Amino acid sequence: MKSVIISKEVHGAPSEFQLLPLGRIDLEGCGPAILDDQSMDNIIEDFERRGNDMVIDYEHQTLKDIQAPAAGWIRKLLKRGQEGLWVVVEWTEKARQYLAKREYRYFSPVMLTRLSDHKIVKLVNVALTNSPKINHLKSIVAKMDFEEIDPLQRKINKMMGISDEQFLQYSCKDYDFKSPLISDTQREINKMMGISDEQFLQYSYKTT
Repeated sequence: MKSVIISKEVHGAPSEFQLLPLGRIDLEGCGPAILDDQSMDNIIEDFERRGNDMVIDYEHQTLKDIQAPAAGWIRKLLKRGQEGLWVVVEWTEKARQYLAKREYRYFSPVMLTRLSDHKIVKLVNVALTNSPKINHLKSIVAKMDFEEIDPLQRKINKMMGISDEQFLQYSCKDYDFKSPLISDTQREINKMMGISDEQFLQYSYKTT
């Protein structure tokens, strides 16, 4: 067995993300690693056998026998066919801040591969890092796309002193959505009427 490190770019702090793509994974300076159905089954079986959350640390500190604070915990592994192996993760607040500010852009799984066919047989842990090893791999989470902002919305944002980055940080969250464009008073009225921020913005800024 040998250990290899595979890295992907991330943006923000997703609660689920693709850990490994299905098929051949090319690594800079190393031989390839292979993920197939059997690999995913072996990895998930080993993870569930242990019954522990798996650590996501910083810069592989767990492997260096030094203080290794967690950046997050992998709670579950998901086999998603052609989309490969996904994880459900719970991030620490510090890691969320690092990722939101893009101070950490990549992550790196450490795995064991079989020498005979390079198939991945075991996942050891995962680390946040800025030194990715995998080649030609798309970002795991779509970067902020300023072109997705409606021109009218951008004008409203500009009048209120809200940058594209600030607007997307709020509007792209998948939890506790609170738009900076809605006053606390309006939000309380919406709440009494059972209207979410998304619904209010959808109707209040719609043009014909």
